[in-house]
Amino acid sequence: MSVRDFHNKAMEYANNALAAQRIGQEGYAKLLFHKAYICETTAAQQLEARQENEPSRAILYRSAAWMAANAGDYRVAFDLATEGLRGEVSEQFRFELNEVLKHARLRFIP
Repeated sequence: MSVRDFHNKAMEYANNALAAQRIGQEGYAKLLFHKAYICETTAAQQLEARQENEPSRAILYRSAAWMAANAGDYRVAFDLATEGLRGEVSEQFRFELNEVLKHARLRFIP
């Protein structure tokens, strides 16, 4: 599967997770967010940390990290945000990835 295919599947899981949250199905939402971050991480891992892959790579890692946080997997969220910060990341996405790190640190201190 391509980066786009994995990303699209991740978005499908994430949208379904948000719908589950809206109706109070937190456990099911976490399961769907887990599946979403696995797909988004797979998409991100297909892009090397090189300038020509930015900002797509940083966006995918940011998205995967937030999905992991929403799944309650704060260690994974921390690790994904850290990986997203590797390479030549713009200030905007560096800030956004650092926001995920702060969020994860509040719930998990590595």
